[in-house]
Amino acid sequence: MERLLMILLLGSICSSYASEPMFTPDTEWHYRHSEMFGGSSDQYTYTLIVKDTMLNGVPYQVIGGGLLRSEGAKVWCVVDSMGVSVENLLYDFDLQVGDSIRTIYAGMCEEPPCFAKVTNVDTITLSDGRKARRISYNTREDDIEYIGNISGIFGAIVFEQPLNGVSNNFICCTRGNNLLYEKNNGDCERWYNDDAVNALHNVSEWPFSFTKIFHDGQILILRGDKTYTLTGQEVK
Repeated sequence: MERLLMILLLGSICSSYASEPMFTPDTEWHYRHSEMFGGSSDQYTYTLIVKDTMLNGVPYQVIGGGLLRSEGAKVWCVVDSMGVSVENLLYDFDLQVGDSIRTIYAGMCEEPPCFAKVTNVDTITLSDGRKARRISYNTREDDIEYIGNISGIFGAIVFEQPLNGVSNNFICCTRGNNLLYEKNNGDCERWYNDDAVNALHNVSEWPFSFTKIFHDGQILILRGDKTYTLTGQEVK
């Protein structure tokens, strides 16, 4: 009986783990939007967050207006196909060297469908302690588990490049107070120190006499002789 209960308990734990989404609700992707018209430029930063939703009884995550569904190591994205919404595989972190994954929008592909072939797979440790697989390809930028692509959550989708002077550049990915990935060293700190970002992090709720610092991949608040996380928890 004890053995049966243990098997059932382990099965319940494994089932619960498998049903967890690839991207945790506190994951955020930060970008800089730029527009250049007539010699003048306009820039601002924005953040994509995770929201849970249900569609026909199936749980999805809404990220930046996109619908994502994950199961184990795989993530699907709902896209439009000739007026019909279909799920296409966006990420598969079970891929091995030599495997391929199909490109969703092959704007740069001469003869669709296009496939990216896996050239290398390794494991890295994220700043929040999780082990994550990093997958490299021959014609696609790297994917990192729990983050997406090194060009942003939808960086694996290839679009035709617009020529209208508008660009959205991925800066970094954070989880809570942890920096998970940044495109270039120091980008996330520069992004956070941008005054336009304060409202996104609700820093305006703090008293004005504070200092923001970056320490061991975390954004912290210094006020007086005390240190706090962005959620207001004191760091002992």
